[in-house]
Amino acid sequence: MTTALLAVFLAWLSLSVWVVVDRVVYDRLVASIRSGSKHRRLRWRTVARLAADSSSDPELAGALTEYVLETDEQRVVASALDSGAGWNGVQAVRILARAGRPEALPALERMLSSSDEDVRAAAVTILGDVEDERATALLIEALHTGACPPRWASAQLDRRRIPKVLLLPLLDDEAPDVRAVATRLLARVDASEAEADEILLRLCSEPEADVRAAACSALGERGSPGATQRIVPMLRDPVWFVRVRAARALGRLHDVNSAGKIAELLDSPFWWVRQAAKDTLVDLGPGVKDQLVPLLDHHDAFARNSCAEVLQNLGVVDDLVAEADNAPDTARASAATALLRKILAAGGDRVAEAVAESSGSALDETLVADPTAKVRAA
Repeated sequence: MTTALLAVFLAWLSLSVWVVVDRVVYDRLVASIRSGSKHRRLRWRTVARLAADSSSDPELAGALTEYVLETDEQRVVASALDSGAGWNGVQAVRILARAGRPEALPALERMLSSSDEDVRAAAVTILGDVEDERATALLIEALHTGACPPRWASAQLDRRRIPKVLLLPLLDDEAPDVRAVATRLLARVDASEAEADEILLRLCSEPEADVRAAACSALGERGSPGATQRIVPMLRDPVWFVRVRAARALGRLHDVNSAGKIAELLDSPFWWVRQAAKDTLVDLGPGVKDQLVPLLDHHDAFARNSCAEVLQNLGVVDDLVAEADNAPDTARASAATALLRKILAAGGDRVAEAVAESSGSALDETLVADPTAKVRAA
């Protein structure tokens, strides 16, 4: 037993020493690069670890890229253009892309046709860092040909403006997920392109739920004319995640008049739908109060409770507490107290505790004698 423990300890000690030494070497190398030292060439292992690492500090990666190209440009370019160079070639392409070299894009185009999924994934990631119209076109082409899952290209394309002409062919793609990505990316088309808005309004009627959901999101992001009128009916879409997108889109459009329709989602059996409705109502602001108060008498306990939470988060409950205490006439104080009691009954202990905490004192016992009674009885 003692021998075994000693062996484990020595193995742990050796590993710890190796980690510390490796870190010291790494830190010295980084310091050398930052200071512009070019006293020796860097091994490809180091290149892969720093220059070709997308998570590297940008300043450090830029300095290292410059260093490598100055000291070993021929090898970098040759490896990037060599289809049999494996991961050394991928790393070389990333270095060329970081440097903005023209050789990078043809190499990336070749990588997108590789039989190796990891190589294609690397190409998509690198293209996402290349601010160039041709890079955008290559990502769109990767979507169209199926060179990568749509979500890969979408993550890179979602950060840039995209010419409408590149997206339109994808809207007729036979793959639903490609059509959904293309629909979502229409939000990236220049705001002056009225045709994009018209297309999105039409796509809200697509049979594919993913496309309808994407159209909702894009319309909300663009602030398209006529978007509100088209999205409100989608709050009753048969697919739950479309309802989620519709509610959040109306929040982005800041359509206070739709608050009543959004509030109807508070009795949904789907948690994500209820949460989207609550978040959106809070985002719309205190102006939704009058459309929410009737829901305090809703037959569904979830709807009542969610309505009370929204009113609490909007600051309505705090205002009622203040009005109940300080209203200039008895009628207003009584009305505020009555509404407050109804909210507390609907909201339960959590809302009552939040009110007490925000007011800095315990609430009147007659006001919260059993604020959860109505919810418990439901």
